[in-house]
This record gives sequence, C-alpha cells and structure tokens, in this order.
Amino acid sequence: MKSIVLFFKNKVNMGIIILGVICLVGFFADKNLYRYKYYGESAASYEFGDNEATIQNEFSVNFPFKLEFVDLNGLIKRMFGQHEMNGIVKLNNGYLTHVSECISDEDAVRNAEEVVKFANYCEQRDVKLVYVQTAYKIDKYNNMLPAGVADRHNDTTDVIVNTLIENGIDVIDLREEMHNDGFETYDMYYKTDHHWTTRGGFYGYSKIAKHIQEITGTYLDDNLLDLDNYNVDLYEDWHLGSRGQKTGKYFAGIDDYELIYPKFETNILNKDTNEVTSAYDALVRTEVFEERNNQSRYTYDWAYCKTGINSLQSLDAQTDLNVLLLSDSFQQAVKLPMLLTYKNFYIDGYNTLYTSMIDKYNPDVIIIMPFPLYFEGTEIFKFVEE
Repeated sequence: MKSIVLFFKNKVNMGIIILGVICLVGFFADKNLYRYKYYGESAASYEFGDNEATIQNEFSVNFPFKLEFVDLNGLIKRMFGQHEMNGIVKLNNGYLTHVSECISDEDAVRNAEEVVKFANYCEQRDVKLVYVQTAYKIDKYNNMLPAGVADRHNDTTDVIVNTLIENGIDVIDLREEMHNDGFETYDMYYKTDHHWTTRGGFYGYSKIAKHIQEITGTYLDDNLLDLDNYNVDLYEDWHLGSRGQKTGKYFAGIDDYELIYPKFETNILNKDTNEVTSAYDALVRTEVFEERNNQSRYTYDWAYCKTGINSLQSLDAQTDLNVLLLSDSFQQAVKLPMLLTYKNFYIDGYNTLYTSMIDKYNPDVIIIMPFPLYFEGTEIFKFVEE
C-alpha cells in the first residue's frame, strides 16, 4: 500500500497516468469519429451544438462519455448556482433559454413588409390571411432573466407585430392572449426545450380555430376545442429538449411529455394509399414511446409525424374550409386538432412566401405562424411572385 501511495505522489508518475488517460480518450474519440465519417455510426443519438457539419462538431458529438461529462458539468454548475452553460441561460424560475440581440428594428420592419406584400396578394385572390405570433420562451410581462442578462426577442417581435397591425394585417398575438387569459409563457412551454408543450399547442389551436370561425362565419364543432374529449397520456421525465441537451439532465431536470389524441372516433384518409385509420394510427409514431432515451431531444418533433399531414384528410371534419398553415416546428403541436377541424388542411414553410402557394393549395385561409427564435436571421420572410 505504501509503495502505491509513493507511486502516485511522484509527479512524473502522475503525469504519465494523466497523459495515458488523455491518449486513451483521444484514441476512442478518433475511433468514434472514423466510424461516424465512413460508416455513419454515431456515438450519440442527437446532434450536439450547431447543425453545421464541421469537424469540430462531428468530433464533439462522438467524444467518449460526452453525455456523462455534460451531465456532470451541469450538475456542478447547478450546485454552485450558475445561470449559464454552453450558451444557454437558466432563468430565475429554472427554465432554460437562449438569449440574443435579434435583428435590428429596421430589418424587423423590412421583414414585416414582406408579409404585407403577401397579404395584399392574398386579398386580391380572395384568400384570408391571419398572422399568428407565438411567444418566445421568455415571458413578455415577466422575463425572469438573471441579473445582468438581456434579451431582445420580445422587442423584435413587438416591432414586427406592430408593423403588421399598422398595415391592416389580421394578427393574433398569442403572447397577449396568454397574458389576458391569466397564463405566463412558462405555463405553455417545456423547461428544457424552446418549443411549446402539447397543451400549449392545443391552446394555440383553440385561439386560431375560434378566430377563423369569426372571420369566415363557418361552423366550428366546440367539442374539438374541449381537452376533456381527448386522451392525455403522461410520460414522466421523458423529454430532454434542445436546451437540455447542451446542459445535461441535472442542470434543469427533465421535462414530462403529454401525448394528446382524441377519445372520440376519428376517420382519417391517407390520400396516397386510400387507407382509412384513426387519427392516432395515422399520425402517432408509437416507437417514440417504447423506450425512454434522454439522449434524444426529438420526442416533440417525432411523436406526430408517422405520415405527412398533407397526405391526410379527415372524413369527419365539419368545417368546409381549405386551411394552409405556414409554420416551422411549432406546427407539430397543433396539426392533429387542425386536421380534425378542417376538411382540407395543409402545412408548408413561411420563409419564402410564394404566390404559387395559392394555386397549389387553393386555400380559403392562410395562417402564418412563426417562432421568434428565428428572428435572429436577417431574412425571415421573403415575398416571391412565382
């Protein structure tokens, strides 16, 4: 025993041990990277960091025990009350977010004007356009930012929304709707993700559906708006979101996930195969829930995407409208009830507002629903006559 102690006390021996550990870890890191580059075998089931496929990111993703090191780092930072890790900020209520200056007010106005151009074209084609502004993770009326931390997502969003309203665009600002209904943004969002929860998405759906009813005078089945008519399956400690992936499962914990689907009978036609199934069977990827995997942040994106929504049609829908939703990943939590509500419901992207969308989808109503996270890019919306 004495000889072992003396061995570790020797600085040269200790240096050799440390160097050996570094070489060993480096060997396995290089091995993992090689298998990833040439055989597509990733050592992790998620993409950590930026989406850009640089050698640094690829090496980082495949670093041995990467998740364990991230978890340990997050735990230590939590124990010492630190609010920042890997570019992610923990708010005073424990929620994780990303802060940014966002774009300039001038760029915000310019992007809003692109939406105005598209809205004017829609009006010429007798298509109603509604702009739905989702909330950022940081509540407009209670930002919960730690001392010394600033963020302009809500400021930039205000500039865009106000410019649209000044130009006569029909706007639903869900930040204001939540506030007026007595909710905070945090009530509707995951702690570790930038997305809203499935309940938050259902809330957004109800606001959109009621507004469409008001501006079109069409029938709306109130039963579709009642969450009591839906099953809500709870998966506890199931979802480690994109912010949680960068900070580990101990920095802010792990979110519960709720899968929402109808209790009532549904008949969904797959227009590609002519098969009729329930909404659950048509959309829900059950394999997502077969095994909990905190390495994957994609529960939100994968749960309701068994079949592309544009291939599906509800045979039970009683609202005779063609509705086109232009959105990003925020559409995942609203598309199931929207599908059940409208006889023809489609989804497309909003970054490029093509005039050809009108001929392609023949919509009665177009909903533009962006997430303010993407207000950091200089070109959010672009109107294109094509």
